[in-house]
Amino acid sequence: MSGLLFMVACYAIGILTFLPARWAPQVTLRLGHLAALAGGVTGSVVSLGVLTNPTAPPLHISLPDLFPFARMSLTVDGLSAFFLLVVSLVGVAAALYGPAYLGAHHGTAATPSARSMVVKTVALNAFIAFMALLCCAGDALSFLLFWEGMTVASYALIVAEAGSLGNARAA
Repeated sequence: MSGLLFMVACYAIGILTFLPARWAPQVTLRLGHLAALAGGVTGSVVSLGVLTNPTAPPLHISLPDLFPFARMSLTVDGLSAFFLLVVSLVGVAAALYGPAYLGAHHGTAATPSARSMVVKTVALNAFIAFMALLCCAGDALSFLLFWEGMTVASYALIVAEAGSLGNARAA
């Protein structure tokens, strides 16, 4: 259970890396991708722990009550652990490859500013976090909120590709 919370904390740190972006965008880039890497590795460990011990009860975390009419929770059973593993491994790959990709495209027509690099780093963390949480949604309201968070983060990733009118239309 604490591993799942640590995974969420890693992605939250990656999202909050926009704070020093004005003064040090390269720090934001590196710290954001490092947080995504840590979140992906933690998600992989949590999912492998559930998958290798099929007799253990599912992990369950009750989330704070945001609405008086519904309770929200996270649950990791065998099926959600498999999908969490897939999302986490892809997140690890994105975190490892992301800085090189952004560095290669920095200063070109596709990404003219450090600002777009920061937006992409923050949106990447949000996207992976919401995808991982979506796999672990324990009820319909959690699923809906995490799904919407994932769509907003993917919108930000598409729109952040500055200089591309086609991307803006697609978003």
